[in-house]
Amino acid sequence: MKRGTSKSPGKNGSISKKPWRSLKKERYEKHHFGEDYDRRYSSGLNELTTLVERRWIETHLTGGLILDAGAGTGRFAAALGDAGRRMVAVDSSAPMLACLREKTPGLPLIRSDIYSIPVADNTFDAAICMHVLFHLPDWPEVLKELARVVRPGGSVIFEMRSGDHVALAGKVLKLLRVDPAGLKSTDLSQRTVYARHAEVVRVMEGCGLQLQSRLPYDVGHACYLAPLAGMLDKLFAAAPFVRTTAARCELLLGPLLPGALTYRTLYLGRKF
Repeated sequence: MKRGTSKSPGKNGSISKKPWRSLKKERYEKHHFGEDYDRRYSSGLNELTTLVERRWIETHLTGGLILDAGAGTGRFAAALGDAGRRMVAVDSSAPMLACLREKTPGLPLIRSDIYSIPVADNTFDAAICMHVLFHLPDWPEVLKELARVVRPGGSVIFEMRSGDHVALAGKVLKLLRVDPAGLKSTDLSQRTVYARHAEVVRVMEGCGLQLQSRLPYDVGHACYLAPLAGMLDKLFAAAPFVRTTAARCELLLGPLLPGALTYRTLYLGRKF
């Protein structure tokens, strides 16, 4: 099938890739989107999630030159750059890159579609791709592109929403006689992808990446805690100590948890 014309499989139904991708791009190009994005991730559960992700990435990231693919407003590129990492940021959204440029004026930026990054093979020592792949019905194509631009022995770190969690949550909702279809957004620009762990590992291997480490995390956004989401959001926003403690617990206990209990999983693949 040609890129942009095939249908997306699985939980999200058969949806044409082209309109989905186009609608996503249009959403990101709105002039206020960068500011809204930063505001959304600056408190509560989202800030806790970012804290977990940054600490895990900093612990596992090695190498000299690092690509942040789908860098957005720089939640990771700016933080890693401030920590002394050599970063290059890639994103297709002008408003998002404008926010990043304001935060870190000296950071090299490339405005490009991450399906075809304008650099040579084996350019980077590592690549990260955070909160991007679950927006794309054809996310394996992006993972393949990230593997292309990373040198052999280099690493690719990314995050994916857990399909194992969705599968179990669907069974729970069925027992409660709640229709999962009624919980899906009808707005294609808001639609997301969930991938089961076994599928992610298969795709990684097909892209020339060997799984080195993973972290199931983000218990706070799990469907099982949905009734408590508002309360948890306010708690973590108001109490930095509680947020920090929760982040430490997720980093410590996450490797012991099955993906079915957490909303997201972090993956590190080594290029062979």
